[in-house]
Amino acid sequence: MPKSSPASVRTDPARLAEVVRSGLLGTPAEECFDRVTRLAMRITGAPIAFFSVVAADHDFYKSAFGLSEPFASSRRFTLDSLCHLTIAQHWPLVIPDTRTIPEHDRIVGLNDMGVRAYLGIPLHLNGQCIGSLCMADTQPRPWDPEQIDILREFGESLMREVRVRLERERADGFIATIASIQEKVLSRLRDPLTVVQLNADLLSDIVREEAGHEHLRMIHGAVARVEEGIRSVLEVARNRH
Repeated sequence: MPKSSPASVRTDPARLAEVVRSGLLGTPAEECFDRVTRLAMRITGAPIAFFSVVAADHDFYKSAFGLSEPFASSRRFTLDSLCHLTIAQHWPLVIPDTRTIPEHDRIVGLNDMGVRAYLGIPLHLNGQCIGSLCMADTQPRPWDPEQIDILREFGESLMREVRVRLERERADGFIATIASIQEKVLSRLRDPLTVVQLNADLLSDIVREEAGHEHLRMIHGAVARVEEGIRSVLEVARNRH
């Protein structure tokens, strides 16, 4: 697949929609993501590791270790970054020495962070690259191919966690919708029963014969049984969800 320009990819509406949909921007650090980032550091021996989500105007570090200040505290980066190069392609960005790449002078953040070697794994959600799992070193270094393969698996683990969350939210929304429909059904079923009940009450004041009262008692009883049946059915439905 051909590589696109970092600027066009970063501001692509379809990609940004998935970034927002991921629900990661601006959220606190979480152990489920930090655990993967720490393990990636141990395997590669890199002093810097982060899970970056690339928005239109900044990079957000959902998980980060080894960053210098102010980036470690703010967990944001607003300049051009190597993450932008990573999301513009669909394979790992492997840079043993950042001083040898054409973008070195343009990406001023390299000096701000002291990055001299970089490895970025693009992270995809529904076909869109929303960010990257990144390793960085303050000294030039080679990146082992086997470690790169392992990091690709780590990247997939991060995205799997995101997808599971989205599916859980979708399921919760579905259950809430079902509950709302059930309440509406119950309300609509009760309305005609209420009319029958009120009419039966009215007739009981008019009918004088005992036989008529017996029929009205039967109506009242039937209404009560139907209401009880409706409540039972809806309770079973709620328990199943």
